[in-house]
Parts: sequence; structure tokens; C-alpha cells
Amino acid sequence: MHVAVIGSGISGLTLAHTLARTAANRVRVTVLESETRIGGVIRSERLDGYLCEWGPSGFLDRAPDTQALIDELGLRDRLSPSRDQARRRFIYRGGKLREVPSGLRSFLTGDLLSLRGRLRLALEPFPRAGSADDESIHQFAARRLGVEVADVVVDAMTTGIYGSSSRDLSIRACFPQLWRMERDHGSLVRGMLRGRRSRPSSPRSGSFGRLLSLDEGIGGLVTALGRSLGDSVRLGTRVDAIEPPAPPRQTGQWTIRTSDGANLSADHVVVGSNAGGAARLLAPVDPELSSLLGGIRFVPMVVLCLGFDAAAADARFDGFGFLVPSGQSARILGAMWESSIFEGRAPAGHSLVRVMLGGGRDPGIVALEDREIVALAREDLKKACGLTTAPAFVRVFRQVPGLPQYSVGHAARVERADALVQRHPGLHLVGNSYHGVALNACITSARELAHRLSRPGPA
Repeated sequence: MHVAVIGSGISGLTLAHTLARTAANRVRVTVLESETRIGGVIRSERLDGYLCEWGPSGFLDRAPDTQALIDELGLRDRLSPSRDQARRRFIYRGGKLREVPSGLRSFLTGDLLSLRGRLRLALEPFPRAGSADDESIHQFAARRLGVEVADVVVDAMTTGIYGSSSRDLSIRACFPQLWRMERDHGSLVRGMLRGRRSRPSSPRSGSFGRLLSLDEGIGGLVTALGRSLGDSVRLGTRVDAIEPPAPPRQTGQWTIRTSDGANLSADHVVVGSNAGGAARLLAPVDPELSSLLGGIRFVPMVVLCLGFDAAAADARFDGFGFLVPSGQSARILGAMWESSIFEGRAPAGHSLVRVMLGGGRDPGIVALEDREIVALAREDLKKACGLTTAPAFVRVFRQVPGLPQYSVGHAARVERADALVQRHPGLHLVGNSYHGVALNACITSARELAHRLSRPGPA
């Protein structure tokens, strides 16, 4: 059996590696990548002693599939856990950084929320569960936790993951665990308490797990995957068209037409490009499926890496970083204090800060010149962290099309897309456009599909 994987992001690479490892005697895999490098938005660069990440900088340690992949690639001894101080996280509100409490009790005593907001939060177990199949993250949070928590805490958290306001995105698709807690337990507090009894947390990792990376950055995972696949990856090969088996046959080999003219046939085609790219490829195959995928929106992001020397030691870099909810006097979405999170991210005596900008809140920022982006970021860092020192190192990365947006109804859209895919035996979709944007979610989805494909019989 021959499986062709279109795209070499983390999903496509993980699927190809898992197939090659579990069904090497029965499956041949080819990965087709239009660029001259693998990894998509995952890219780590060591520049002037600073370790810069284009995309994700780590993953939480509570994903069995990611842990299994790490072991298969022999990367266990190269894992770099986040420092204990990285558990401290902040939100920029009212002109200052306010620490995010680590639990419900500290939420009720801290200064992040007003007294009224804290009292409303204490009522979480009592509101009735919602009746809608889906709603915005903000609607869900306001109903269960109160408007202030929704405006400040939940909106900041949503911005940090998806780059957009909580008013624009789906609770069911973006935070399915919270959606299921209400559905199954009638309350988030009751759901968390029951979950904690069944899976106690370690005092070092906290309730959400501990962030991990690799000594050389998260790009080391991509490098190891590429090494494991070897000649199975074809770089600089754009897929121009895919054609299903000719009717009336319901099964058979697909034809993949490539930019270099070296077309190939495959029993299975896995489209691992983003939803927009998948929509273009699938338009001649299934217009309805193409239209559904084309309706998934993306927002561009800018990642700014700033390095500071010892003269900036008086600035606040003593935790994970901070996020900015909507409506605050800052244009940046947040900042991660990279050299406070992980060892070895900056030269000795220096600090590395990674700033996020753009997203659904400010998509036009990608069109600004680098110097303009740096200037506005420095102004916001001055307000939030007291940072007045000019950076000794600057690197600007632009992510276009950027992050997929799981709008209200996204889960139903994906369910319908999955049903339409079933009309085309041998066709499959993977990637962060569908079932989760985080690295762990992409790896889990890819490995699940790989295991289905490696089993004898129809996948």
C-alpha cells in the first residue's frame, strides 16, 4: 500500500513516521512538500546566541501520543522542562501586570478581579447548563463564571492560544474539555474536582501539566522526524492536483500531479496542508467539501524575538509572561519571557522576550515594517514591564495565513467535512485546521489516523 502525504507540518510528518514505524512491511509513504524545508510554522533558530521560535515553543507533558513520539525518536534525554518560576503567569489589566491565581481559592483573594467579579466566580456551580449545542467562548464563560472573568481571564487565555477574541470563537471546538465538563457534570468546578480525583496532579507540574521543549528548541522534533523518514520526503514539490480513481470504481489508486512533472499514484492521499490549501486541491474532487473547508478562517500573526543585555535586568522577566485581554491600552497580544521559561534561550547575562502581535484583533499589523512593529512592541513592554532598554537583538517573523479560527459551529462543520470525506475512499485530512491547534492535538490526530491506515482492511 502506498500513502501520499501532502504537506510536511507536524501532522503530516507524525503520520508518515508512525505509518513507517508500525507498518513498514506493508506500507510505503511519500511526503510531498512545496517548500525547501520541512516543519511548516515550527522552526527553531539559534541566532547570536538566542534561541528563536517561529511558532510553538513547547508542549504540555500530559499527552501520551507526544510522549510516545518523543521516545520513538530517541529524544527523551534532550527534553528541556520549563523552570518552576514559569508557573507564574500574568495578565495586563488596568495599566499593570496582575498575577493569574493558581487555583479557585487564590482567585477569590487576588487582585486580578474586582470583589464583585470574585463573588460571581464563587457561584459557578449554581447556573444551569446551557441548552445550545455550541456558543462562543465568551458566552459560555460569562454564563458560568461571570462577565468579568469572561472579559479578562478567558479572553486573555483565548488570545494566547488562538490570537483572537473569545467573542469570535467556539467553546465546543476550542475548549472541548470545558464544554464536556458542563455537559457531563453540570458545573466546571464539579468536573474539575472529579477529574482531579481520577488523575491527581504533581505539585511540580500543576493542574494543567508542565511545559516541555527540547534543548535545541521545538524544531528539534521536526528535524528528528525528517531524519527518521529520510528519502520518503520530497522537498520543493508542489502538488498541483489530485484525481480520484476513475468512475465507476469506488476504490483504487489516486493520481497526484506535481509541479516537477513526476506524478505518482497512491492508494491513500492524506491532505495535511491548511484548510485553505486543502479547499483549493479538493475543489475539482468535491465542491461541497471544498466550500466547507474554505469557510475556515485564518488570522495572520507576527512573532517578535527581542534580546536584552544585563542593562535590562531591572525589567520584569520573572515568570512565564503575560497576556493582554481585549480593551486594554496595549496593541500587543502578549509576551513570553523565554529565558525565564527555559534554560539556554539567551547568552549568559542576557534575556530573550518573545512578543505576539496581530491575530484577529489586529491583522493589518503584518503589513507594517519591522521597525514599526518593534517600536510599538517596545512601547507596550515599557508600560507592562518597565522595560526602557533598547534591544540588543531583534528578529521578526510573520505567519501567513496564520492561525485557524474555530468559529461557532466549527465542530459541526468538521463533522460534516468528515462525512463528505467518507464519500471518497482513500482520501483523508489532518492538520491544525480541524481538531486542535496545539502541537499535542496535531500529533494525537495524526497518530490516530496512522493507526487506522496501518490496520488491514478499509481505513
